[in-house]
Amino acid sequence: MADQTLTMKQIADLAGVHRSTVDKVIHNRPGVSEEQRKRIRQIIEISGYKPNQAGIALQNQSRTFMIDVFLMTVDAAPYIQQGIREAEESLDNFRIRVRRHLIDRSTPDNMLQELNLVLEQKDSDGIIIMPYNSPGLLDAIKAVTGGGIPVVSVNSETEDCGYLRYVGPSNITSGKTAAQLMAGMIRGRGEVAVITGSTQAASINSSTEIRQKAFQEYINNNCPEITLIPVLENHENYELTERLVIRLIEEHPDLKGIYCTTGGAYKVGEAVELTGRKGQITVITHELYPEILELIRRDAIFCTIGSELIEQGRMAMHSLMDYLLYHKEPDCRKHYTKSLIVIRENIDGSEP
Repeated sequence: MADQTLTMKQIADLAGVHRSTVDKVIHNRPGVSEEQRKRIRQIIEISGYKPNQAGIALQNQSRTFMIDVFLMTVDAAPYIQQGIREAEESLDNFRIRVRRHLIDRSTPDNMLQELNLVLEQKDSDGIIIMPYNSPGLLDAIKAVTGGGIPVVSVNSETEDCGYLRYVGPSNITSGKTAAQLMAGMIRGRGEVAVITGSTQAASINSSTEIRQKAFQEYINNNCPEITLIPVLENHENYELTERLVIRLIEEHPDLKGIYCTTGGAYKVGEAVELTGRKGQITVITHELYPEILELIRRDAIFCTIGSELIEQGRMAMHSLMDYLLYHKEPDCRKHYTKSLIVIRENIDGSEP
């Protein structure tokens, strides 16, 4: 049977179900028992069944798809939105409406409220979300995916909530990369500070927490002569970031390095400049924002680690629409974007 592609009707006959039941399984819709779903998927896998994508695309040209995008108002959001818009424009043969929900980073619980409001309207075909690490929100996402609505998680990696796909950086890799760069630059000894958004996991983009822990773990396990100063929280507040760094440098005159896992990182570089310590303190940040690149040119920041933010938005939208338009499953459930290390010598042509 492996060399023969069955029709949907033949799959239904083999499984002893109606053709509509097979259709529900193929399209991941509710209304099928787990036992039936498992049996039908096994038959589909063995038979190599593939829907007629040209016919599906033709049918979908007259349909309007409603996509809901939930992003927090962090520095990465505008670039992810740009990527989503670019993907949307490339799909102009189809009718796609995008509702954008921007959640203030100071009130993350509003994301759960916004998600619940959307679900009450019962018109969402798919969701792209930058989740924060809250049990309440994650439970709600599990309920959404369990109800048959595909969800793509972008930028912020959490536990698996039944996502169609995660698109974003491997933050463990990013944190370890930053740690190895830091250790090399300060020759494995001295005081190093870590600045993160918040240590309260339920109120942050989980990427910052993962980076922070990976960085600390690497330093603690591999660099006995590096002393980590207790973590500082900036809550992605730019003025607070500058004050924190100025006080940090005053209190630790022998400080060798600062690693910023979160937004507002350019203020770290500016504070280092203001205190006259440019070139003496190794500053490592994330993402290729213009402000950060300018400070790298001025030697106030040593390097930054990009994660292809625009590509994250593009890939998230294309993954979701491939599934909705063509019933095409992603080739992998987690698509990790590249970690791009940018220093002064390779800065030209860099974009988020």
